[in-house]
Amino acid sequence: MLAKTALTALLIGLSLMTTTIVSASDSGKIVVMPVEAADTSLAEGAAIFTGIVSDHFEDNRAVVVISSEEKEALAAEDTGSRLQLIKTITAKLASDQALIFSLNRYRERVGDQYSAEDPASLAFEFKLVNAEDGRVTCSGRFDETQKALTENILTLPLAIKRGFKWMTVKEMATEAVRERLNTCPALADNSGQ
Repeated sequence: MLAKTALTALLIGLSLMTTTIVSASDSGKIVVMPVEAADTSLAEGAAIFTGIVSDHFEDNRAVVVISSEEKEALAAEDTGSRLQLIKTITAKLASDQALIFSLNRYRERVGDQYSAEDPASLAFEFKLVNAEDGRVTCSGRFDETQKALTENILTLPLAIKRGFKWMTVKEMATEAVRERLNTCPALADNSGQ
């Protein structure tokens, strides 16, 4: 699978996208935790990215997206491990899984949609965690800095899909969240469940 994913990334261009599925979930509600920033310089990007994730799940009744404030309030008395925090929050919200995002890079393009001095760049990872035992049932990552078609002709299909425009990082994130999460059966875009 890894070799196939690497080949796909090479053919698509400079985008690295992987997903690992351990087993599909057949049960209830999923709690989406606030996006965790890899460092403090990404705090603003993490807040924007949390909004993008929230928008993605807006019509899905099986998913509850919580804010940082809600996370703190739900786990105020919890001082245990990350798994214990997940157990506490999911129990209070009557769910059995938590979706956790880590944002590693969130850089906006410099320029406009037809001429960028510095392109949008985004890297994130996610894990769908079973609250009972901490088992990761699905995980994935995305890592891309948009490149000009002239830098890599193999990105032609992606350039066509994007309308030959330089994306904003928010546009890239919206596209990446949709595509990556849809690779996990429990997270696939089946709005309104």
